[in-house]
Amino acid sequence: MQVPKVMLLGGETLHSLRIAAEVKRDTGASITGIGKSRESRLLRSRYCSTIDTLSESERKNRTALLTLIDRYEPDVVIPTGYEETELLVEYRESVRQLTNVCLPPRQSFETAVSKQQVYEIAADADIDTPTDFTQLVTDNSPETIAEKLEYPLFLKASKETGGNVTAKVKSSDSFCEKYYEIDAQIDDGEVLVQEYIEGENHTYGFCFLFDHGEPVLSFAHKELRSVPREGGSGTRVRSYHDDSLTTASIRLLRRLDWHGIAMVEYVKRRDGSFVLMEINPKFWASYALASQCGYRFASHLIELTLDKSFRIEPMVKKKNMEMVFPLREFNHYLLNRDEESFLECTSAMFWPSASWDIDFRDLRAWLTLPRRFSS
Repeated sequence: MQVPKVMLLGGETLHSLRIAAEVKRDTGASITGIGKSRESRLLRSRYCSTIDTLSESERKNRTALLTLIDRYEPDVVIPTGYEETELLVEYRESVRQLTNVCLPPRQSFETAVSKQQVYEIAADADIDTPTDFTQLVTDNSPETIAEKLEYPLFLKASKETGGNVTAKVKSSDSFCEKYYEIDAQIDDGEVLVQEYIEGENHTYGFCFLFDHGEPVLSFAHKELRSVPREGGSGTRVRSYHDDSLTTASIRLLRRLDWHGIAMVEYVKRRDGSFVLMEINPKFWASYALASQCGYRFASHLIELTLDKSFRIEPMVKKKNMEMVFPLREFNHYLLNRDEESFLECTSAMFWPSASWDIDFRDLRAWLTLPRRFSS
């Protein structure tokens, strides 16, 4: 078979650049990069043969997406962000008439993005979940129940939003304010009120490619530092291994009859036990570490989706590797200069020594500023 034609959606994310580099290197693919605007990072990448846009307003129109796919005739379409994944799942049947995708059934996806439904399934699968006070708050009101709750607490959206909609609440004095701040950011769902897991303050991600309910590839990492500091995207991440959590995650995803990419996230209590936080039904922000370690999920997804008509060369898997994400760290610093120390942020990226996620062969794309900083 001639080299595949691949369309990547979600050109704003940094990890879309790593996916493009991996796919180009492993498959020689002709890559069409799609972003929200011409300023999107991926549209400036050397690895894209063609580029185009799908604006915010066009995303609400199925015809715009299908027109793009029909125009470029890709062999496979890969979403790199949450919005793009949700969009393709919504129009999955129409998209599959034009090209190939590796996505879960709509019902599976909707269950995965509903944290409450995931917790119910996890409980049946013998996986520990946070103690939940949501119903107690709903049955009363934030004002009347605030002083009766045990702190600290963790607030988050009940459904995936594509962003970091969370807050740690240390006392009843700030509960109502934080609760309504989170509520104002939620379009669909409600505010979950849960125990704050006292422990390392690190997130553990167990990442998978599934083929109709069965795992094809797996990788795990530990976030040593993240932005925002509570439950955000990793800026220093280390590869990790735990057979029992890998098995538990597979058990959970099998119950959803999962197909495609997913990451199952946990945190650790002080007593060493692990607690499920959520399922992330897309490529994760620190994907570069998995790719660098030889776990090439994007390339294997193409191989799987094109059904044995294409093969990638196997790579030696690396262990005990650490990676930093300096652009994400300094972006956070620029947005939070009143709260963050430049010296501390800088030293965290340079010490201890670790690989950088930046592809220096594609600097024009990597150094493209997010739209909020560009003129």
